[in-house]
Amino acid sequence: MAFEEEIWYGFDLTHALKDAQKIAKAISDPKTCQSFIEKTLQLEEYSIWIPNTGISQRIFINYLNEKGLNLLLSNYQPEKMRDCYFRINTYYDEDTPYSR
Repeated sequence: MAFEEEIWYGFDLTHALKDAQKIAKAISDPKTCQSFIEKTLQLEEYSIWIPNTGISQRIFINYLNEKGLNLLLSNYQPEKMRDCYFRINTYYDEDTPYSR
């Protein structure tokens, strides 16, 4: 699958350090983080990519469990603009011309 054939859902905060730090603070709150984890785990056909957590490749969400996603999120500590990457993406729906 070529990169151009994907739709990027979510956000890329490479130029928004303050926003990234707000997200990191929010997910450090157990109640907020639990809600985010529950909703994110429902996105089974999506992948998540947060390179500043020490994992440089995207991970398909259906490979994660609650504990794994919690661990990934707990390592999101943006301190510089290059640390802010946080993407959740999926492929086009099957009924589009650019489907899998």
